[in-house]
Amino acid sequence: MLNDVVKYVGEIGISIYLYDYKTIIFAGRDVICDDKFVLVMRTLHENIKYSTSEYSEIMFAGNFVVVLNQKEKLKIAINVLHKNKDKNTSFEIYEKDDNLNEFIFSEASKIDAIKYALKNNTVCPFYQGIKDNATGKITTYEALMRIIDENGDVQTPYMFMDTAKKCKVFNKMTNMMIEKVLNDFATRSDKISINICVSDLDIQEFKEWFISAIEKFPEPKRIFVELLESDDCEYEDSIIHFTRKLQSMGVSIAIDDFGAGYSTLARVMYAKPQIIKIDGSIVKNICKDENCLMLVKAITNFAKSLNAVVVAEFVESEEIQEKVLENGIEYSQGYLFAKPVSSEEVRLIDIEQNENEENEVQEFLLKHNGTKENEF
Repeated sequence: MLNDVVKYVGEIGISIYLYDYKTIIFAGRDVICDDKFVLVMRTLHENIKYSTSEYSEIMFAGNFVVVLNQKEKLKIAINVLHKNKDKNTSFEIYEKDDNLNEFIFSEASKIDAIKYALKNNTVCPFYQGIKDNATGKITTYEALMRIIDENGDVQTPYMFMDTAKKCKVFNKMTNMMIEKVLNDFATRSDKISINICVSDLDIQEFKEWFISAIEKFPEPKRIFVELLESDDCEYEDSIIHFTRKLQSMGVSIAIDDFGAGYSTLARVMYAKPQIIKIDGSIVKNICKDENCLMLVKAITNFAKSLNAVVVAEFVESEEIQEKVLENGIEYSQGYLFAKPVSSEEVRLIDIEQNENEENEVQEFLLKHNGTKENEF
């Protein structure tokens, strides 16, 4: 790769100097304009910013500093590198009369967090309860990936998922989380929903591993698999065969974020899910946007035509929940009922709920029998 880079940049008027064992200087000669130089640097950054260590499966990010319209460019570049060595950036542009621009890329700290999580097994699930609107109880949990960094801070996928995918380790992180989820819920009675990227279903090794893991689970019928789509995913025959295999084992298939993003009616009909989750960006606006309310009604009717149940995401207020109930939606998920919590916190919630149910039974017995259970 580096030999190709050297040849390419040399041909277009850029010189390369090895400053030290970890710093390479690209210098634009007079034959190349600033705009083209920056464009070339961005392209190089995108293509070679990740390199793999022989000691680790994860890739590392290289740092780029582009200095324009300055005398002593080399001195400025080196100073900027040293000054910002601990900052979360891997590409900076420095121009005359201009402070360092806001970070264009901030991969370094994300990669450090991912490396730590993989090495220390701190990729973990948090669980958000889903309320059954018929019983009023939380009967299902959705497993959501989190990583714990070296400072003990919890990071959400928004902070690391894109970087993990670029580094080609997100699938490994998914495996680690799923193993923990299945272990956590093996002895429970409630249902668990697991997110899987449709793109991961192109990986035969992952599909075989997941089928094997489901076969070992005591009650596959308690598992929902939520298919997460991307703009380039397709429901190819091999993927449909895989989902049909899961359904034959008792696993339910859910389409996530329906009504927004990449989900289409054709894709959903092809997947034949048992569950459709309405995207939260629609649900949270049903009280103030008539179009969102109409879309919720349409999705609910469409789901019923497929004999699929509906989950409303982002239910954050009693007003939203009222609209959800008015439209006959079977399940509600959102901060109104439950926030994502760790497995330890789920167990504490179980204890509290059991105590509350026991108290309700005692109150019922006292009201109808005039005496508490076990009292003489």
